[in-house]
Amino acid sequence: MTRPLTHNAANHDGLALCVLITCLAFLLTATSGAIAAPGITVSKRTMSAAETELAQLPPKSVWKRFSPTVNDAINGLLFLPPSKGGWVFYGRSGDRKKWILLTTRPDGTAIAADHEKLQVIDPGLARIEPKAIVRWWIFPKATVIDFGGHLLFETRKPKGWEFYWINADGLLPPRELYRADLEDGFMRLGFGKEDRWQIHSGTWELKQYGGGMPTTQAEAQSANYRRAANAFTLVGNNGETRYGRETWVNLYTEARFFFGKPHSYAKRDTLVNTVLGGEPVYADKAAIYQSNQIQEYPGSDFFVGHGMPNGYRTSFGWSAKDTCFQLRILTPGSPKWRVLKDWETRPFFGNWTRIGLGVLRGTRLMPFLDGEQLGSYPIAAFIHGPIFLVSGDGPAEADDVAVWSYPKPPKLGSPVFQPSTNFAQKELLERKDKQTGQWTRSELTFEEDEARMRGREMQLKRCQFPIYGDFTYQAGPELPSGEYCLALVNEHEKPYYLGFFKKTKRGWETSSGKPEFELEIGRRKGYLVRRVHGELEVLTSRRTSSTIWLVLGAKSAEALDVQHHRIFSRCLKHDLFQHAPSDWAWREGNFRMDVRWQCQRGWNFMMGKSRDVAVMYSKTAYGGDQQVEFYTALRFVTPPPYYVLRDMGFAFCTDGRSLASGYSLIYGDDDNKTTTLLRNGEPVASASHKIVHKPGANIHNYWWHGKVAKRGKRITVEIDDKIVIDYSDPRPLKGGHLAFWTFRNAISLAKVSVNSEQTKERAELFRQPVRSMPSGRWKPLNVDEVKLKRLGGGGWKATNQAGGGTFATRYNFSGKGSDLRDSPWLHLPLKLDRGTRVGVHLQISGKSFYYPLQAPVQGLRYLLTPEFEKREPVAIYRQLEFTEAQMQEFVVPGRHNSTQVSIDLRGIVRQRKGYRLQSITVGNSSNNGYLLLGAGGNDAGESYVVGQPKLGR
Repeated sequence: MTRPLTHNAANHDGLALCVLITCLAFLLTATSGAIAAPGITVSKRTMSAAETELAQLPPKSVWKRFSPTVNDAINGLLFLPPSKGGWVFYGRSGDRKKWILLTTRPDGTAIAADHEKLQVIDPGLARIEPKAIVRWWIFPKATVIDFGGHLLFETRKPKGWEFYWINADGLLPPRELYRADLEDGFMRLGFGKEDRWQIHSGTWELKQYGGGMPTTQAEAQSANYRRAANAFTLVGNNGETRYGRETWVNLYTEARFFFGKPHSYAKRDTLVNTVLGGEPVYADKAAIYQSNQIQEYPGSDFFVGHGMPNGYRTSFGWSAKDTCFQLRILTPGSPKWRVLKDWETRPFFGNWTRIGLGVLRGTRLMPFLDGEQLGSYPIAAFIHGPIFLVSGDGPAEADDVAVWSYPKPPKLGSPVFQPSTNFAQKELLERKDKQTGQWTRSELTFEEDEARMRGREMQLKRCQFPIYGDFTYQAGPELPSGEYCLALVNEHEKPYYLGFFKKTKRGWETSSGKPEFELEIGRRKGYLVRRVHGELEVLTSRRTSSTIWLVLGAKSAEALDVQHHRIFSRCLKHDLFQHAPSDWAWREGNFRMDVRWQCQRGWNFMMGKSRDVAVMYSKTAYGGDQQVEFYTALRFVTPPPYYVLRDMGFAFCTDGRSLASGYSLIYGDDDNKTTTLLRNGEPVASASHKIVHKPGANIHNYWWHGKVAKRGKRITVEIDDKIVIDYSDPRPLKGGHLAFWTFRNAISLAKVSVNSEQTKERAELFRQPVRSMPSGRWKPLNVDEVKLKRLGGGGWKATNQAGGGTFATRYNFSGKGSDLRDSPWLHLPLKLDRGTRVGVHLQISGKSFYYPLQAPVQGLRYLLTPEFEKREPVAIYRQLEFTEAQMQEFVVPGRHNSTQVSIDLRGIVRQRKGYRLQSITVGNSSNNGYLLLGAGGNDAGESYVVGQPKLGR
C-alpha cells in the first residue's frame, strides 16, 4: 500500500498534486478506466473513508473544516474553487462509509473520486458547459457539486457529513442565491423590452382581447373605456424567449398553454381607439366566433424549460410532431433534444392546461400537468440558469408564467376581499351598473350589521363568506388608533369567540405589555391563535366548529374600511377570469375570452356558447359543506329582443362527466317558465322564478348574482339576493365538481367564488389518450365526447365518454351525395345499448329530416345536420330553431329492429326529382327530460354499433 503523505512547509505547495497522483495510482491499480461518455472516464473501486484518509491524505492538522449554513431567506449558497490551484476538497459521511475527494489539474481536467468510483473529466472533449469549473451548490437540505454541468456529487441529507478544504489558498466568499419569484400575466403594453424577457429567436407578441386594458388613470376610471377581463396572452412563433439569471436553480416553472391553434388575433399595434372610450378598430377583423368546440391539435410545439443557453438544458411540453407531452434534455454541443419520457395524453381540444417543470436542486426533473406530478427523474447533470419558453414552427399561445424556488413559499390562502384588476376603478353608472360593483369591487364581501356591541357603541361588519378550516386575519397598518372587536359566530349568530383589541400610537397592546406592530389572528387545526412577537399564542382552549362567520367591530366607519382588514382562507378560491382558464375544462361547447355585446366588441369576458350543450367543469372537486357565488350574464344577439331568456345553468357535486350526476340548477327552465333544481337528473325542487332583471336596471348591462349553498342536508339557491329554492335532501351528495352550462345559448361569467370544507384536484379526469382517427366515412361530431372504434365486418362502435351530449357520429357521402330516385329506402345497420337514446338525422339536398328511433321528438328544436350548422348562432344572429310542432314536419317514416333501421324516403322523392342523400348522423338533439344533460339515458360508457349504409327499395 502506498505510504501516507506527510506535511511540512517545504512540500506544502505540491501537496495537492502529490495527493492526487497518489490517489490515482492507488485507485487505478485494480481496474482500468471505462469511457462513460465522450471525455469522461469512470473507474470503479470500493474504498472506505478510513482507507482513503490513511493512504491518500495528509494529517488532519492541515484540514480546514467547511461548514456553510443557509438561512431561510435565501435559496442557497454558491461556492467557486479557490483562486489558486493545487486545492483538494474532501468530504465524508458520519459513519465514514461514504466519502468524496475532488480536485482539478493544471490543464483544467477535473478528477472526482468517491467510495465507489473515480471520474476523470476532460473539458476539451466532454459535452459540458464552456469554461467549465467546479461549483459547490449548498441548499438547506442538500449539497451538490458539479463540473461544467456534469454532476459530480449530491447528498440529499448533508447532516452528519463533514467537508474539508486542503491546500485551499485564496478561498472565495460564497455567493448568495436569491429565491426566484415570478408571476407574469402579461398585463401590459409590450413584451421583450422593459420587462426583462429576452427574445432569443422567432417572434413573440401580445395577443389582445377586446379593448385590452386601460393604460392611464383616466382610462381606468372611464365608464366607457372598453376592456377585457384577461386583456393579453402571449403568442410565440418558431422561437425562444428567456427570463432569469445564471444562478437560478432549484426551482419550478409553469406556463398556461392553449391546446389549439390561435388562428386569428389582434395585436396591440393593430388596435386604434378613435377617442377615449371609442370603439376599437381592428386591422385584423377575422375574429373567431365558433360556437362549438374547435377540434384540432396545436399546430406548434410549446415547451417550458430551464438551463443555460450553452449548457445542460431541460424542457417539458407538447410536441406537435409526436402528438404527446415530452420531457427532454439537451446536452452541451448536441444539436438535438433527447426525449427522456413521453406521455400520450392530452387535454380536451380548445382547453387551457398548466405545463410545469420542477428541477429540484438542479438534478431531479419533475414534470407537471395541471398541478399533477408525472414522476421524478434523476439526471447525471446539473441544471441552472434562466427559464425559457419555446414555440415550434407555428403560433403557440400561452399565458400566466409562474416561477418559484423550492420549497414553495407557504401562502395564507385566498383573500376574502378580491376586486377585479381591470374593472375595479371603472365609474359605475346608476342604471347600467347596478350589479357591476358587486363583482368588480367586491362590494358584498362585508355587510353592515345594525346591531351594536353592548356597552361599547361599536359599529359592526359581517363577512358574508363562511370560513372553513384555517384562516388568517390581519389588521392593516393604516387603521387608526382605537378599540377593535373580532367575533367568530355560527350561522345562528352564536359566538364561538369574542375578542377586544386596542391599538395605540405604539402599536397593538399584548398580554406581555410589549406592543406588537401588527395584529394577526387565525385558526390553525381548529384552535384560534394570535401571532405575538413571531410566535403563535393560543386564544381558546377548545376547537372551533368548521363553519364560522367573522364579524369586525370598531367605533368609526373609517376604522371598518374593508380594504384595511385582510382576511385569508385556505378553503376559498376566486376566479375573475383574469388568467387563462386552466382551472376549468370543457368537452362540449366553446369557452373563451369573447365579446359580450356584438355592437361593442371592446368589452370581453369569459364566454361559453354552443349549438348544443356548452358545459364547463371545474378541475377541482369540492366536498362537504360549500358555498358558491357567481355573476353571470347572457350574450347579446340580434335581431330583437336581443337575449335568449332560458337555460342559465349551474351544477355542483357532479362526477365531472355528467350534469345528471349531482345537483343541477336551471335558471329559466322550460323556456323561462320556472327555475328547477335537479338531483342526479331528477327534479327535486322548483320555483316560479323567471329570468328577469331588477326594476330600474338596464338588461344590456345586467349581471345576475347567484349564490348556492350546501350545509348538511340543506340546499339553498339565491338569485339576486333572494332565496328561490330551499331544499332539504335526506341523502345529501358528498361533493364533486362544479359546472356552468347552457343549452343553445351563450353565457358570460364575471366572477366565481368557491368556499368549501374539502378540496381535491382531479385534473387527470379531464384528459384523454392521444389516438389517431380511424379511417372510414363514419366520424364522431365531437372526438372528445365520442370514442369511435372500428370493428370487424364493417361495423363501428361509438362510446359516449361523458353523460348526455349529442353522442353523435356522422357519415358523409362523397360528392353531391347519393341519388335517391331509384333507391328510396335507407338501410342502416344499427345496434343500441339498453341506455342509448339516439335518432337518425338526414340531410337530403340541403334539407333536414329525422327518424326518432330511441330518441324523442319532444324537446327537439334543431337537428344534427349541416343545415343547422351554417350560422354561428350566437355570434350575430339567432339560432335556426323550430317549435316542437314544426319539428314534426321533419319526421320521416320507417321501421327498425334490434340490429337495423330502414327509413322510407319515397315521400321525399315524390316531391321532387334529383334528391340526393348527403349525410347521415346518428345522435341526439332532444333535451326532453333533460336528456342532453345525461338524465334518462346516454350515460358515460353507453354505446351503439353502426355499419355501412345501403340504399335500396
